[in-house]
Amino acid sequence: MTSFAPDAGDRSAMLAGLLARTALADGSGKVILPHFRKAISVENKAAGFTHGFLVTFRDEKGREVYLPHPAHQEFVKLVGPRIENVLVFDYWTGR
Repeated sequence: MTSFAPDAGDRSAMLAGLLARTALADGSGKVILPHFRKAISVENKAAGFTHGFLVTFRDEKGREVYLPHPAHQEFVKLVGPRIENVLVFDYWTGR
């Protein structure tokens, strides 16, 4: 989850494209198509977070390969200055 710096504007489409491009540029086949969306909850419990990134990996090795990968680091470099706050939450399904 993330919230953007006040001067970042609405960059949803750009960030979604960058996230997809970096995941595909990874080339490992370990990343399943990532998602980026604006929060739509009506419960008012988002704690200031406005958007969510969801990146699904085929396995733990996929995450290990993706995080330091130059394509992901480029994404971080481009998006980082526009982000005010971020919360990373990793979990496994089916375990």
